[in-house]
Amino acid sequence: MSTPPRVLRVFFDWGHPWPLWESGSDTSAMEPQDYGFSLELTEVLAQWEAAWEPIADFDMGETEEPPTAEQIERYERLRVEGLRGILAETPPEVVVPMRGEDAAHLTPPA
Repeated sequence: MSTPPRVLRVFFDWGHPWPLWESGSDTSAMEPQDYGFSLELTEVLAQWEAAWEPIADFDMGETEEPPTAEQIERYERLRVEGLRGILAETPPEVVVPMRGEDAAHLTPPA
């Protein structure tokens, strides 16, 4: 019987600073070093998380102040940069499925 592939799901959730969640692992909340991600990608992921927080705070009703256009633009830019980096640096034995919105804007780097 073959081992099922490792599946890395990419999304943010409260209480974990990285958008890295692996299905079927002992602990689903993962960190960049679990995949050997570069320091540059790790920094992008940290910035992406920081950009996500004010948007999520507003969406969850934690604040009445909506995010600014600049905050949204920064989040979107870091999202694309982060997802491209994840696709480029994830080990080949790990599958990274992309949601429709992400898949429509991304192709793995050549």
